Amino acid sequence: MVSDVRRVLGSNLPGIALTGLMLVSIPLALATAAVGWAALTALVVAAGQFAEWYTRRDEFDKLHRVLARASFDVHLRSALRTAAMPVLLLGLAESAPLVIATWCAWLLWLMVSAIGLLTAARELNQAGAAARGIGVKALEPRVGSDPTSGNWPHTAAVLVLAALAQWSAEAAWLGAAGITAVSAVYLYSLARRIQRTLRLSGTRRMKAINKALREYRPEVVLYAGGQASTGYQSNVWLPTLDGLDQRVLVIFQNPALWNELKPSKTPVICVQKAAEYLTLDVSSVKLVMFPGNNGNNINLLRLPHLRTTFVGHGDSDKLASVNPFTKVYDEIWVAGQAGQDRYATAGVPIPADHFVHVGRPQLTQLAQKLAAAPPRQRTGTPTVLYAPTWEGWTTEEHHTSLVRCGVQIVKALQAAKPGVRIIFRPHPLTGTRSPAAAAALKAVIDLLPESDISYPGQGELYDCFAEADLMITDVSSVVSDFLFTDKPYSVVNTSGLSDEDFVAENPSISASYLIDGNLNGLAAALDAARADEFDVLAAKRHALRTYILGPTGSDEPFQKAVDQAIAINDLKEKKRVTV
Repeated sequence: MVSDVRRVLGSNLPGIALTGLMLVSIPLALATAAVGWAALTALVVAAGQFAEWYTRRDEFDKLHRVLARASFDVHLRSALRTAAMPVLLLGLAESAPLVIATWCAWLLWLMVSAIGLLTAARELNQAGAAARGIGVKALEPRVGSDPTSGNWPHTAAVLVLAALAQWSAEAAWLGAAGITAVSAVYLYSLARRIQRTLRLSGTRRMKAINKALREYRPEVVLYAGGQASTGYQSNVWLPTLDGLDQRVLVIFQNPALWNELKPSKTPVICVQKAAEYLTLDVSSVKLVMFPGNNGNNINLLRLPHLRTTFVGHGDSDKLASVNPFTKVYDEIWVAGQAGQDRYATAGVPIPADHFVHVGRPQLTQLAQKLAAAPPRQRTGTPTVLYAPTWEGWTTEEHHTSLVRCGVQIVKALQAAKPGVRIIFRPHPLTGTRSPAAAAALKAVIDLLPESDISYPGQGELYDCFAEADLMITDVSSVVSDFLFTDKPYSVVNTSGLSDEDFVAENPSISASYLIDGNLNGLAAALDAARADEFDVLAAKRHALRTYILGPTGSDEPFQKAVDQAIAINDLKEKKRVTV
């Protein structure tokens, strides 16, 4: 557990300090309570509970997952820490009311924990619909926040009152009364939360959401019907959606995505049950975008008044980019001509007029990061980004180089002369399906210091692009986006195909320095990163960029595509009404 915590926190000094306080406060509180140091006990427990509350922020989410996997979650930690309350009074208090009040406060805390967890479970699993940013405060999600994480003021108040009550018998009675009052307020706040959950269950939640939707009148929807681990597919679009001229709404089905979606200006609602989509008021919506192919997409595909488009979540040569399921959408939005050509090459017949070239609007963010980055110093130590993709949904392990030669790549980079700086950025789904990929991921992480690892969700991929002088990767969407930087890149060929056939199947890698499973080609790639004179593929890379990415560096093509799709839909609806 210790190594996992260290890996998650990295060089985050405030995080290290708060985690240390959170853990050390448990034995320290019990020890000071046992010897009767009332004031110090109160201080230690209050500080520990504050650390628990503070680290419930999003940036510490992985830390709490690691601790929970070690069976040392917030409930056990807080129960052990707050046990200092009754322990302290056993040795010090001469007032029976004070002892009883403090014990009752601790038992109340345990009861609150149990009831609060049941309430949170109901909110997550039974409530159905929830919303964020649409003006219905009662429907704001509580998922991800622990019901006991906000109890530190109550615990602190009880301990302070208990400590002060040691001075005299009169103070003991006052302390008992104060503890009872504080506990009553705390219990009242929990009752209000339970009442809120019960009041807004079932159809009442849908009525509240529909009322808000009629007031907001969204015109464009991004729909995510995938599982919790697919949150990144929606996240890549949130900044672009925030900048659209139309009113936009994000709808998703899996409530666990509340923990995955990044903050944005765009309102978000979660509608879990298929039956609830039958009553969901989307009468104002004209265009629905789908970032992934999922069976749940039928919830909105079935509505004839909506124009539908598949936008995907990145441009790549993977087979997922030419899924025949894509035929169900009215339009397919691709970055450049390469995205359209892939379907023809794969034998998936789709009429040419179904394709719209929108570029990669996300690259405006990368352009800003590249402009803000210091000029590349070819005389210094080059930075190499190793960003392998994940193992994919099939049994073919060659999707990711991580399994075949990930460890060898990292060791070769560490041994390179002159030296290089390494950034390792794994795909967020790595190891979720294949035990071999999970083992390879751990092996690579164990080789590297924390400063060389960029975990998904703890840093932006485009920040890694801005820092890198060379990227080593697999066939994936990071290839297309990295082309925008005009920097050299390498793709690892572990497919078993010859280099010629491998390139023929994957046009986006045709300007890359290919590396095979034995690392042949790595030296040439490193030379290209060190000096322009060795970067023999620079011109080819620049020409490939337009073919792959289309119109880049602006949101205008995407906004124009949205405007045109809505205009087509308006015309269709007008004809339908007049018939």
